[in-house]
Amino acid sequence: MDLDFTHHAVKRMTEFGITGAMIDEVLSHPRWTPATGRGARYDGIVLDGRRLCVVVDERRMRPLVVTAFWYGRRG
Repeated sequence: MDLDFTHHAVKRMTEFGITGAMIDEVLSHPRWTPATGRGARYDGIVLDGRRLCVVVDERRMRPLVVTAFWYGRRG
């Protein structure tokens, strides 16, 4: 999938061990799409059943990944 990433998203991915392939998997096959006030949120199951949340700004030609985090993790 052709995506751009904010610096914040890259930092979170590095910090939490989230790969680009995991982001692609969630965006290609989301299980939930909770409502958000800023961008679209996609949640999916990856990595031994863990729930990954990805927030995307879809108003651009190429979607911008704003952040990514494991469901239930704070920080």
